[in-house]
Amino acid sequence: MSVKVMTDDLFLRVAEIAGWENVKHWLLDTTGDTYVGTKVDSSKGIFIPRYDRSVDAIIDLFDKSNIFFHLTTLTKSSLGCFNGLPSRYSAYSNFPFHIAFWADTPAIALCKLLIAISEKIE
Repeated sequence: MSVKVMTDDLFLRVAEIAGWENVKHWLLDTTGDTYVGTKVDSSKGIFIPRYDRSVDAIIDLFDKSNIFFHLTTLTKSSLGCFNGLPSRYSAYSNFPFHIAFWADTPAIALCKLLIAISEKIE
């Protein structure tokens, strides 16, 4: 499985968590990296932020979901992502989830963290 397919799969899982539906490739984009979709509160054909590539986009999704996180860089080439705290917990309590894994970029690490937290909350 290529890296592009893996990151697109990660992106699609996060887009689903973010509430995007009818997700499909933007056909005019020759790279195939752009997706459009719909949300209940928006019109059709809206471009979906690339959560797996943009730290700003994935952090905005955490903010909108009221989830606090802690991201730790373990080496120059890898990231360890630890701890997710949904807003219903006190900021002073222990983090309810301790999640550790490797990722190539902060955006991918945060995507993995959001998926892991959503699976534990459901």
